[in-house]
Amino acid sequence: MKRFLVCVFALGVNVAAAVPGSLRVQGASVCHSRQAVATNDAAAFAVVPFAVPVAVPVATITQPTYFYAYGAYAASADQIVAATSRESSPDANTQRPAAADGGNDLDRRAVEVIARRCVKCHSGDEARGELMIADDSGQVAQRLPRHRILGAVEAGKMPPQHEATPLSSDEIEAIRHWARLPRDLAY
Repeated sequence: MKRFLVCVFALGVNVAAAVPGSLRVQGASVCHSRQAVATNDAAAFAVVPFAVPVAVPVATITQPTYFYAYGAYAASADQIVAATSRESSPDANTQRPAAADGGNDLDRRAVEVIARRCVKCHSGDEARGELMIADDSGQVAQRLPRHRILGAVEAGKMPPQHEATPLSSDEIEAIRHWARLPRDLAY
């Protein structure tokens, strides 16, 4: 005599527990806190059309959106370049507070590099490489595929050697820092 184990879930709700007595399969017995029905009848699969395999995911991990959000850095390329030129020669009275590990400065520098070196080819209707970094007005996107950009930069594919000068080691380091996971999200 064969025995079948049918797990009963409907949109994440245990039907057997939600509606006691709703499953009436001849020779069936409920086990495991009414989350499964053990039966000798193969017809139980026809009675319970929403039966799923026993392996049901117990958790879903989603990536937080703040990892890609640049909020304060989402400015047009002209604004970023203008801010960079002003910050390169600060007044004696004006000093910016430095980040504890220099992280914010490197992130800001990476976004400036992307705005200055990448927007020209990766914006507008004819963005190259299926990568849109900015819209027609030069507004830098708030969500960018960081590792894809880093991979192209480290492989020497971007910027193309026949169109632009290669990135400096400082610019590559800024992009590398910008693309890696924050310490509290690394696993």
